[in-house]
Amino acid sequence: MDLFEQYRWVTQLAFTLGAFIAYLMVFKLVAKGVRSWAAQHSKRKVRVEQVVRYFKVLMLVVLFILVTLIWGVDYRGLWLVASSVLAVLGVALFAQWSILSNVTSGVIVFFTFPARVGDSIEIVDGVNSVKGELLEIGMFQIHVRDDEGHTLVYPNNLLLQKPVKKIKPLKTKPTNQALNWKKRRAD
Repeated sequence: MDLFEQYRWVTQLAFTLGAFIAYLMVFKLVAKGVRSWAAQHSKRKVRVEQVVRYFKVLMLVVLFILVTLIWGVDYRGLWLVASSVLAVLGVALFAQWSILSNVTSGVIVFFTFPARVGDSIEIVDGVNSVKGELLEIGMFQIHVRDDEGHTLVYPNNLLLQKPVKKIKPLKTKPTNQALNWKKRRAD
């Protein structure tokens, strides 16, 4: 056995440590970028942290794959386990496709939705149009209070498929009901 083979684990350990350090640096940059963008666009802190967590999970998956490459894990066994897990997840997500759709739509709404909490909006959906004050933009749905005081919940995936009118921008502070809603949801 040559010297390189004898101390191969030291090289692998060094590369693994480098991968973890790179992950931490890149994650901090991504998180800082998302938080900076959110601050410029007045996004709620709870929503910002949810989006940062999604990026963290995605980057951890990439880190896991990179570490398995460094340590030379047998891909045949790994692919068998991964394909089995993905098959089970595929069946589960097919049954719950709307959840995955709403989460993805929630991230898109986070970055692109023009209305803010407290604005009056109308979601144009024919006779089923929704009109009222925007109380919350959540990860799965938005909450709108109509003129009769009812709280309506509208899924994010449908929100992206329908035209949304911003009736009046928030010129003053949100109503007490919108503020109380935000406080309750933050707790």
